[in-house]
Amino acid sequence: MGSYLEKYVLAGGFMMFFLIPTSLVAVAWIAQGYIRLRRGRVAPGQVLAAARRLEDPQAAVRFQEMLAEHPAPVARLAAHLLRLNVVGPDAKSEEEEDERFRLALSDEIDRLWHETTGLATIYVSAPLMGLLGTVTGMMRTFEEFTTNPNHSVESLSTGINEALVTTMWGLFIAIPVGIFVQVFRRRIFRYEKDLLPRAAKELARIVWERKNGKPAAGPGEG
Repeated sequence: MGSYLEKYVLAGGFMMFFLIPTSLVAVAWIAQGYIRLRRGRVAPGQVLAAARRLEDPQAAVRFQEMLAEHPAPVARLAAHLLRLNVVGPDAKSEEEEDERFRLALSDEIDRLWHETTGLATIYVSAPLMGLLGTVTGMMRTFEEFTTNPNHSVESLSTGINEALVTTMWGLFIAIPVGIFVQVFRRRIFRYEKDLLPRAAKELARIVWERKNGKPAAGPGEG
């Protein structure tokens, strides 16, 4: 264990004080991304079920107010649709409905994209930190090689090998982080194109029906 620690950690020099914490932060943010971007958090079925259990207009009004403060994007989006009068027979024109809905949806998608910005930053910065460690390590190696009267090619190659440890760490961090960034962003893209529009319109339609005591029309249908 000691030899591996020396070969793959201690040999990296001072940059390991940045690379090791960066790797731990990346793991934490990946776990956090899975939690915050899971379907049950973005569009929880409990919210839709609670809307269907509403029995009177007063309860529906209170429920709409609760939706605006709810942490789930689908709830906030549905509240936004109701507040902008995008649901029901008295709704705006179809073009205005679409425009208002796109603006509201864009707001929620921006919130979800924000969950990936930290990982994207690590994806870019980790290889650069590794490269910086390699450059400083090679500068130190060449300096020692030229000033040491007993220098040899073997000692030079050993020094270069040690200097490359930080590059290895930078890539070791960046490659999986880049994969998870793409996984999360593809998930957000699916939410934007299908789940959020469909679920938010359905939720808004149900609340509108309970508030008005009649079926809703407009974008909530279908």
